[in-house]
Amino acid sequence: MEVGTESSSSCHEEEQKRLDELVLDVERLKTEKTDLLKQNVTCKTDIKKLKERQSHLTNELDSANDEITVLEKC
Repeated sequence: MEVGTESSSSCHEEEQKRLDELVLDVERLKTEKTDLLKQNVTCKTDIKKLKERQSHLTNELDSANDEITVLEKC
């Protein structure tokens, strides 16, 4: 076998190995992106629930303060 052919074959193998690594990286990143999108949806849902809870508690606090004000006037 000629030296140039061996070098070319070796170079091709290295390029193929690098390509395979990049393909695996892309697949890993796609999976990671999907997982992050799911987490994002979960976080947004949690934030919405927390804001609703905060609003409810604020209303309860306002009602309690109003009641205290009425009782203090008595």
